[in-house]
Amino acid sequence: MSTPDIPATILELRGGETSSYLARLVTKPILVFLIVFAATVVQVFRHGISIRYLILLSGSLAAGILLLAFGLLVITGRGRKRRSILAMLIAFGGFVPYIFGCYLCFYEGLWRLKGLFDSFSVSLLVVSLLFVIAGYIIVKGTYLVSEFARKIDEEQIVIKDS
Repeated sequence: MSTPDIPATILELRGGETSSYLARLVTKPILVFLIVFAATVVQVFRHGISIRYLILLSGSLAAGILLLAFGLLVITGRGRKRRSILAMLIAFGGFVPYIFGCYLCFYEGLWRLKGLFDSFSVSLLVVSLLFVIAGYIIVKGTYLVSEFARKIDEEQIVIKDS
């Protein structure tokens, strides 16, 4: 099943449909966070702790939690006129998955390719490509969740209570 794109016309969602629709938007990035976290834990046990592994561990954990919190804010925060500090922090926390996805794509993926100038390695090429794909999936998932929230705010998506 492909990731649902946000429709251009007005869409009506019932209460339960909203959470399942949002879950489809968040599933792929959360799986990527889990894969990066698990692979990094394995590397820590094999090679020991380093700054790079700390960034990957804490980034995948924080970005996964904040993407879920941002998705929950979208569902529960609709129709509120009163703003809160917690909602603001969670909304700004939505930047963390985006920044982590860009880090994976550009630094761990593309910048790692500079090692090919020293000596060619197929494993380096594959790992770099996997980081680029992982970063892309995270950035796209974060974008889709934020677009979903924007369309709810602009009333292009209407959520009906069932």
